[in-house]
Amino acid sequence: MTATRSALLSGLSLTGETAAESALLVITGKPDRISRKGVEKSRRWLEDETGSMQVRGGDFPTDSEQIGALVLLGGIQHSDRIEGFFERAKEAAAAPTETEEEDAKMFQNDELDGL
Repeated sequence: MTATRSALLSGLSLTGETAAESALLVITGKPDRISRKGVEKSRRWLEDETGSMQVRGGDFPTDSEQIGALVLLGGIQHSDRIEGFFERAKEAAAAPTETEEEDAKMFQNDELDGL
């Protein structure tokens, strides 16, 4: 439970965003240290926290003594951080690159050399 709560509420990804249409919970660690009851309890908590009944779960066995959790949220309706990412991506896509400018100049002449 602690690893799952940290994964969702630590603010390392989407600060303050917990409502989602769906979620995936993956618990990692040594197989003998991963509690099935703990995973199910974490999934139920994640359902309550996200407001979604579409929470899937699984495990990823490793040799690590530590238990870790990965939470992926799907269908987030609003996030300032995601909107900022998309805005930067739009700006980057709209700005011409040096290569594009060079390619455009190459076709702005009537020379037939090299054909």
